[in-house]
Amino acid sequence: MMDLVDLPAVDSLNESVLLLADSIHELVYGLLACFVVALGVCFVILKYYRVLSGLSSYRHGRFSSEKASRLFDMGKLDELLAYAEKCAKKYPNDVEIRFYIGLAFYARGDLQEAKRELETAASINPHYRDAVSAYLEAIEEHEMPDPAAQSH
Repeated sequence: MMDLVDLPAVDSLNESVLLLADSIHELVYGLLACFVVALGVCFVILKYYRVLSGLSSYRHGRFSSEKASRLFDMGKLDELLAYAEKCAKKYPNDVEIRFYIGLAFYARGDLQEAKRELETAASINPHYRDAVSAYLEAIEEHEMPDPAAQSH
């Protein structure tokens, strides 16, 4: 003879399985929502860290080498100097700012100021010496007395 199945127990078991499935479903969606929120928080933290640490562009108050380069290329040396010197007051040890100040002085023919700023850039970051060496060599050649002029 066949064993009879207890139908109320099976119904109760089915109901428990459905409740468990619904609970797992809600848990997964809750965890996914928490993950999305945590990801958003990380994005905001990273964004503000970049602003505070100076990794952002000039629109957040930092020096923009793109702007400086554009001013130099357009021959707006006075504007470049004003811009770079203003930034140098806030960031005196920024090697790019010092380089562009030196470059502007060099282009204006103020070789003593150019030399001072380019040497400052190289002293802030010795790896920058290669970037300024050609300018410093040209300044030194210009400063050397011409032997032909001295013989007269």
